[in-house]
Amino acid sequence: MSLSTEEIYGKMVEMRMSNMAKKFQEMSSEPNFEIRNALEILGELISHEYSSRQIRRINKALAKAHLKYPAASIDESISDPDRKIETNLIRSLQACTWINDKKNLLIFGKAGTGKTYLGCALGISAIQKSKRVLYTKASAMINDLSECQFTGNYAATLKKYTDVDLLVIDDFGLMSLDLNKCLHLFEVLDAKEGSSSIMIISQLPPKKWYEMFQNNVYADACMSRLIHNAYRIELSGRDMRRSSAP
Repeated sequence: MSLSTEEIYGKMVEMRMSNMAKKFQEMSSEPNFEIRNALEILGELISHEYSSRQIRRINKALAKAHLKYPAASIDESISDPDRKIETNLIRSLQACTWINDKKNLLIFGKAGTGKTYLGCALGISAIQKSKRVLYTKASAMINDLSECQFTGNYAATLKKYTDVDLLVIDDFGLMSLDLNKCLHLFEVLDAKEGSSSIMIISQLPPKKWYEMFQNNVYADACMSRLIHNAYRIELSGRDMRRSSAP
């Protein structure tokens, strides 16, 4: 049965293919539409619908990720010799094989060197490859777990941080951890070990992270789960905040 262009458009809308319907409407108004190859038309429509759905999926995932810099990208600044960044490593990390392999990533360096921006850019690369990503400050995550410990929501809150492919923890090492907070951090790291990846962003090098723990047993347990089999990026060079200031 042959359908008119209006009927085809109507059925697309009915099937909730709104982007494809809009594209079809645009194409059908072109002067040469009637003589175009059917396979060519179908291919263009499917490509347009696929791209539109990908954009919607990425935007939805970005909203859920709560990245500090949701528009971050890997730009030419990573090649700046002063920053001493292993560009080959960055390009490799963009492919997200490390997330597939359930490895961790540690990004550390002085304030203003672009650690969080780089971490968000890599998080976006992961989202583009259909990975579930969540960004949080270390203090916010631990306080969140502490506050719901006795409310009956602890399991659900813990799952929020562990049930993602990549958990990005920023400002790590800037708070002192008493026994209770050590426990909360350990439960997050233990749940994710071997099942998904963690990205740590810190002003302090890993060897300094032990100092925030008030319990040596938890310090060893947490550090072992973070550092074992992890990639490391140390950023240095000029203060990126001052460089971008007017």
